[in-house]
Amino acid sequence: MRKVCTAKVVLSLLITILIILSDSRIIFSSGYVSLPIRIRLEGRLESGNFGRDFVIRILSGSVTIDNKSFNVQIDLGGNVGLNLITASSGRMNSTIINLEDDYILVIAATWSIRETGIIDLRFGYGENYPGFTGVIYGSGRQRVFIPIEAVGELVSSGSGVVITASGKALLGGWINVEQEGRLVVISKKLPFEGETIGLQVANPWQVGMWEDRDNYYVAVPKEDTITFFLSIDPKGKIYSLLDTYGLSTPQGFPVTVSSEKQEVNIIEILAGSISESLDRFVLQEKEFASQSGFDAEKYLRGVNYSILLLKESINALKKGDLEVGSGLFSRGIEKAKSSLEALSQAKSDCISMFLFLTVFTFFLSFIVSAIVEKKKTLVNLGLFTFLILVEIALIPQIRVAVSLFSPERIYRLSSTSLTLSLFTAVIVLLLIGMLIFEAKGTVFSDLFWYSVKNMRKRVARTVLTIITIAVVSAASSSLLATGTILNVRENIYPSTFRGISIGLHNTTVTYIFRGIGQGNDVLYQEFFEPLPEWQLRWLSNMDWVRKKYVVLASRTLVTFEEKRVTVYQVATNASTVNGVIVSPKLAELLGIKEGDSIILGGEKVDVKILNGTLMFIDGVPPDEFGDYLIVTGIEYATKPALLYRLILEGEVSEDIARQLLEASYDTEKRFYTADGEVTVQSFASFRVGFGSGSETKCFLIVGEFQYFVSSLDVIVLLGLSSLMIITTLLGSLHQRRGEYSTISSLGASPGHVSLLMLIEGLSYGLIGGVIGYVLSQFLQVYVSNPIAPIKSYVFSPMFASFLIAVVSSILGSIIPARRAILNVVPSQFLLRKIEEASIFEDHAEAVIPLRVLGDSEDFAKYVSSLTKRQPPMNQGPIYMWVSPHRENGKISRIEMVVSYRGERVAKYKVELLLPDNPGSTIRARLYSADGKWDIDHKFCAKEMLTVLREDLLQYVDWKKKQVLSLAKQQ
Repeated sequence: MRKVCTAKVVLSLLITILIILSDSRIIFSSGYVSLPIRIRLEGRLESGNFGRDFVIRILSGSVTIDNKSFNVQIDLGGNVGLNLITASSGRMNSTIINLEDDYILVIAATWSIRETGIIDLRFGYGENYPGFTGVIYGSGRQRVFIPIEAVGELVSSGSGVVITASGKALLGGWINVEQEGRLVVISKKLPFEGETIGLQVANPWQVGMWEDRDNYYVAVPKEDTITFFLSIDPKGKIYSLLDTYGLSTPQGFPVTVSSEKQEVNIIEILAGSISESLDRFVLQEKEFASQSGFDAEKYLRGVNYSILLLKESINALKKGDLEVGSGLFSRGIEKAKSSLEALSQAKSDCISMFLFLTVFTFFLSFIVSAIVEKKKTLVNLGLFTFLILVEIALIPQIRVAVSLFSPERIYRLSSTSLTLSLFTAVIVLLLIGMLIFEAKGTVFSDLFWYSVKNMRKRVARTVLTIITIAVVSAASSSLLATGTILNVRENIYPSTFRGISIGLHNTTVTYIFRGIGQGNDVLYQEFFEPLPEWQLRWLSNMDWVRKKYVVLASRTLVTFEEKRVTVYQVATNASTVNGVIVSPKLAELLGIKEGDSIILGGEKVDVKILNGTLMFIDGVPPDEFGDYLIVTGIEYATKPALLYRLILEGEVSEDIARQLLEASYDTEKRFYTADGEVTVQSFASFRVGFGSGSETKCFLIVGEFQYFVSSLDVIVLLGLSSLMIITTLLGSLHQRRGEYSTISSLGASPGHVSLLMLIEGLSYGLIGGVIGYVLSQFLQVYVSNPIAPIKSYVFSPMFASFLIAVVSSILGSIIPARRAILNVVPSQFLLRKIEEASIFEDHAEAVIPLRVLGDSEDFAKYVSSLTKRQPPMNQGPIYMWVSPHRENGKISRIEMVVSYRGERVAKYKVELLLPDNPGSTIRARLYSADGKWDIDHKFCAKEMLTVLREDLLQYVDWKKKQVLSLAKQQ
């Protein structure tokens, strides 16, 4: 009865498994990759007799597919129907045998007795077997089924049973044959946060791949490779690097999995593929640069450092050091991203330069043809063609821009840098188009071409002005737009050391902005930090290292007599002096003398006082710890002690030292608000000491600074070009004062006259800025620049050129524009601050911004005409009576009676005082008309003076109308 129940349980479980498997969507490709498999199961006889019908319960064992073992799970959760094998009539099958990590083993076999206690087994699946043999993982549509074919034996000893078998596991493959392969286990473990990376396969079972919580498993044919695609988090910096510069495809980032290494981390695969991609990228860029003449070496140097870091990362990961490998990987990605951004910005500027120069060449051709005025079309096309050919032949940036006009190369450019350069180019082109290529008849276009035609009247002065602006603009492009540079500090110390010593230096600059006019601060700090564990292991395992020394430090309490102080205790095996050494400053502080004893770590030790500078074997002083310290042997080290300096002895070149310096550089920027806007920038790098045997040369990067010209230099540049424009425009004003009077008499307002001068100055700035930008590009090509950009430009060089050129032209045009207005319309007083109305106890007064030069009679007529105006409907003045007063035959004062109606009503007696000095203005005084200055007069005084000022300023337009009327009558 017990056997029947057991058979029913087994049968029901088998049917359930078959139903599950039939719904598992397992699709076998026409080809297979076979992997070696070993099965070892241990258990006991549960019921029956060997040689007939029997049931075995599996208690332990494992299934090993190639190099990956899956152990039997003993804890069945109270389900006694699991881990059972039933044998009957030469056929054997099992219930679910639980394996670790949620894997399942199901076996089906035929058997025969070889001899007593030994049964031959043949495992498989299909019609000749009572079920399936395989390993199952997962559930539902993601279930994985790995079929197994194997032969083995069952050995019994008493009630104990051992089943062993070997054979092959079959997984899908691309080729329509069965191939022997290896199982590559790819760990999903990521050593850093903020990134998500995974293998991306549409039908993984068809290519012999599956995954669980911790790993990917790939069946790779022996001595062969398979290419997969990695899906990477779009928000991470790895994706930003790969996608921005065209190193990935729409399917993902391609990676290659080889059968040579069977255990690998996904980061190792990614690092290897990125390193290979960057190698190909560098070769392509060098070939591109050689063809176009573009200097890309200074940008690719940073990419080479990133490749070096990635290869070191791969080496560390191959050794199983995940922490070191991930640290080097992160540093390599950051270094590659910053270097490629600088290269992308340079290329983007080439495109904007090409667009800009093409339009400028056409613009310049137009100007020359307008000046020549003979055979305009021929001159225009001939000069345009000539200039374009010269630019392509002599300026490598133009050749680069032409080469970049392909979808593949445009895709590799950073969108940020391309947008910046194109934005600058578009703004400049719109400015040129608005001023020059606008249809004739518009104000801006007519005034610009009028200025250009007048340039031929003063050719020498025009050429000198444009050359001055061009030179200043070219200098501005070099000073303002070279980007960021590294400040590298170098020191030399005498020593006989050969090798490299390394410490970690950090510079922090804190900007505290509390507001304009407030107490804003800039805090600068330099200090050393302990070396991270992963960097220590990486550096110590370099091939050239023969001997290692360490400099450890911790804060410790030192007691001498009654005095106690906490100082740095430096424990090292690199000291050149034996014993416990006290720095001179600490000895002076505590009053220690040579041979005295101090209490250190609860022990009494004799000390020596260092005479001179404390020297380690590398010759570099211990400036990591300040002036107050003690130096002991490594045996006195207290816990926790941190490693501040690693000294590596061996034969190594200075190039390796400098590569370590550049590769270690890292920067970070943080922003927060606390008593103001606080921005913290930190710059970290190795302090690398290179010992040549006669001296130790130390390098460290103090920081990364935007190379920007000082305020004084900007003022000098602006002033130089502005003065030149002022001189030129004042000369033009003197020569053409009759023209300005004529156009004013024809109806041009003071604004039009000033606009003409401003546009003429802007024309000089525009032409000079363009020529200056071109000149700066020639200078960058043919003059060596010691400043190597390490990041994208502060802003576009084109913007820097035009910033100085246009601003200086506007500033230089202000004074001539003002002078032109005053010469044409003397009564118009501009650009002077108008005083506010002043209210006194018995009157009010204010300045009227109007000068009357020799036309006081006309002014008196205009004021008298105000009495003939219609009275206002609501608020406003009513001019009732006007009387001019003369002194020495000239009008010196005009008296008026005005009734003002506002929120209140007041009647004023107004005195307009006309000054004797032509450079002065009119003053207006308000008194009470009846002699009593009350609250109504005070309340309405400011409004009255404001309206009076507006009415009197209309005198300028009134006089123009009178002049035009007289001209028509004549």
